[in-house]
Amino acid sequence: MAGDTLLAAIEAMHTEADRIREGGGPKGIERQHRHGRLTARERIAKLVDPGARTFECGLFAAHGMYREYGGAPSAGVVTTIGQVGGRPSMIIANDATVKAGAFFPMTCKKIIRAQMIAERARLPLLYLVDSAGVFLPLQEDVFPDTDDFGRIFRNNAVISARGIPQMAAIMGNCVAGGGYLPVLCGSVRERSFAEIWRDSEVFADLRDYDRLLGKCGRCEHRATCGGCRARAYALTGNYLAAEPACTHRPAPRAPGPADS
Repeated sequence: MAGDTLLAAIEAMHTEADRIREGGGPKGIERQHRHGRLTARERIAKLVDPGARTFECGLFAAHGMYREYGGAPSAGVVTTIGQVGGRPSMIIANDATVKAGAFFPMTCKKIIRAQMIAERARLPLLYLVDSAGVFLPLQEDVFPDTDDFGRIFRNNAVISARGIPQMAAIMGNCVAGGGYLPVLCGSVRERSFAEIWRDSEVFADLRDYDRLLGKCGRCEHRATCGGCRARAYALTGNYLAAEPACTHRPAPRAPGPADS
């Protein structure tokens, strides 16, 4: 009888694991596909080397939590060790089927754990970013401690300093912490932040909306919108380029620097 009970528990666990892998469920998956986008696990499957084995870490993270908000299967992020280009890597992919990839408190803790594993094993980190930023009803629990959101960015710096490669692919409409530019503006060990803000060419560019290129430079809303500079940088290599995902058509105006 004890063996039957154990087998039943194992079967229940496998069933629950399959449900968790659906993320936000069939409707969420269908919505991603309707917009021509893959789910986090589909992206990972295409990223890893053909035939290579993968190991998903933390599948049951946040299990049974946040029920008053509809739950957060696997904490809304997939962390998987897989071989990419012949090299074992840690892949961190936001699951946009779960609250548009928003960060719950457990999302931060899961990503930090994945970063720790990657740092200790010297695994390259590959971020597939598709996040709506912090889950606002719980934002007071997301930022404040050493195992919360800010620690992720601290870890980025430490891991980079140790020579472990990190790459980020902007996969969706990222905002807040998901939309920061991976561009070096200066070192606070060498100059104060006030000096960097005042003198950095990057900050000078971003403060001057007349330097924006393409249709963003011509747009009548450039001083209030400016487009997503992170997405422009990710897709073109130029953070001043036109916002690739914007569908707005600026009103015609006289040619200027943005048209060159």
